[in-house]
Amino acid sequence: MRWRLERDKGGRLTEQLAEQIRYAIATGQLKPGERLPPGRELAKALGVHANTVFAAYRLLAKEGLISLRQGSGV
Repeated sequence: MRWRLERDKGGRLTEQLAEQIRYAIATGQLKPGERLPPGRELAKALGVHANTVFAAYRLLAKEGLISLRQGSGV
């Protein structure tokens, strides 16, 4: 799965990432039970602070789209 964040595009990076993950879930690109990349790894790949990725993951968990498990991943 490849995500891209556009800094010059309006909106927060956290919301951009969350929207792309929502789309991947809605279109079946992400299947139930499939793991998302570890937050730190994804942050490094995207060139953003890890808190940006973790905030997107928390937002999606709050919406009930993903599950966060301490020590087990997303």
